[in-house]
Amino acid sequence: MKISFVIPAYNEEAYLGKCLDSITKESRGKEQDVEIIVVNNASTDGTRAVAKRYPNVTIVDEKKKGIVFARRAGFAVSHGELIANVDADTMLTPGWIDTALAEFKKNPRLVTLSGPFLYYDLSQKEQRLVKIFYKITYLIYLMNRFVFRVGSVVQGGNFIVRRSALQEIGGYDTSIVFYGEDTDIARRMSKAGDVKFTFALPIYSSGRRLAKEGMFTMGRRYALNYFWMIFRGKPLDNTYAELGGNKKAVDRAISFVIPAYNEESYIRHCLDAILREIGGRPGYEVIVADNNSNDKTCEIITKEYPSVALIRVPQRGANRAREAGFTISKGDLVAFLDADTELSQGWIDRAERAFAKDPNLVCLSGPFIYYDLPFWTRALVQFFYGMSYVVYIVNNFILRKTSVIQGGTEIVRREALEKIGGHDVNLTFYGDDADLARRLSKVGEVRFSFKFAMRSSGRRLAKEGTFTMGWRYALNYFWITFFNKPFTMTSTEARFTDKKTMYKPENRKKEWLIAISTILIVFAIIEALIYAFSRFRL
Repeated sequence: MKISFVIPAYNEEAYLGKCLDSITKESRGKEQDVEIIVVNNASTDGTRAVAKRYPNVTIVDEKKKGIVFARRAGFAVSHGELIANVDADTMLTPGWIDTALAEFKKNPRLVTLSGPFLYYDLSQKEQRLVKIFYKITYLIYLMNRFVFRVGSVVQGGNFIVRRSALQEIGGYDTSIVFYGEDTDIARRMSKAGDVKFTFALPIYSSGRRLAKEGMFTMGRRYALNYFWMIFRGKPLDNTYAELGGNKKAVDRAISFVIPAYNEESYIRHCLDAILREIGGRPGYEVIVADNNSNDKTCEIITKEYPSVALIRVPQRGANRAREAGFTISKGDLVAFLDADTELSQGWIDRAERAFAKDPNLVCLSGPFIYYDLPFWTRALVQFFYGMSYVVYIVNNFILRKTSVIQGGTEIVRREALEKIGGHDVNLTFYGDDADLARRLSKVGEVRFSFKFAMRSSGRRLAKEGTFTMGWRYALNYFWITFFNKPFTMTSTEARFTDKKTMYKPENRKKEWLIAISTILIVFAIIEALIYAFSRFRL
């Protein structure tokens, strides 16, 4: 059963990419059964250019403005047995396609399926009000469909129709400008079969119209137009406010820059987590700086993530890749993440609040949570981070010489990074984060916080050993802090053919020697402290 997505778009360059990304992601493995059509509805911005970046998208130009004209134009060139009508500022929820196909296969009489919007960019209070509205809507749906039998409920921008049924009722009514077009479909399609509204088919959407016109104003307007269409066959209101062309919406809030060298096993997880957190909100960009990979890293990005900017940086070095990404980025805040990291839920919101609250904050970083290491290793890493936090407190608030940054999970203020001259590209690996912390501390606050922890692969620790890496990072940190150069200039590659990490240090004898030495040093320090404390009490 083939499904055709028809997406009307008028000046939607800020939102369309995330919509197409979500459909592309949801249709993986079902590409032969999914068709995507973008109807460029007389846009004057870069909407068409955005759609053109996706090789799997058919573009239709409809010069006559109006959402119903756009839906009709898309339907005319579609081939699917099912036509999914989604707005350009929506994003499919996980399992959306599977749920839709299952419903239509289960019920041959089903001619229309629809579900609610999940407004990702409204406040929690506003979202609670929307939930109440949908519960009332669902009661109306049950009464109209099963009691009065005068129609049903369809959420415009999130509904699927069966092609044969839509043809049977004569297609879309182009005399309807905006309000009531979904109710008209619900009313007329009810005569051809079952029209179902279900909470099992939600879709993410921007609440920009509600934010612009007011929650209660919009609720009243939709309700009045719904009943006017049901009982009088025409909408009450034929006027509406256009939302496209908002230049402010395309201002860049955060740019994500990800250096990548042979990261085919990890890059999908990294990008999926970022795009999930962005959630279709405008003003964000994702840049992958490929550092001369010879695996499928670039192919994955090009084919599966067309909204992600890919740049090539032939000369190896994480800082070279970061600086190249920073050069083309536009965000006021720039997040530099490793390709094997995964954003935690709410990371973007917490970061934006922190920078908005403190104008003096120039860099924010947090620890890694190594999801693929044994428990004892992760516990040991927490101990190292505890020691690092003590160093951070002493350096940041007492010595005031530098701070602490965890490389691969930092977000910086653009103007501060420009002020210090960007990244030092002569640092190939070790000490790059310590150098950035030292220089940024001169222009503002560099904060290390456990609230900004990030999931990451522990593959390097697994390959070289936790104690070995702990000492290596520590020596390079202090060398950069006091001598302005790293202790170690070379690094080994930590690449795996799949996303499975086995804790197996290459040089076990060295790791054991360093581990025993570390334990003896710790015990010696504890003994010295106990002795000093006892002498002090005497």
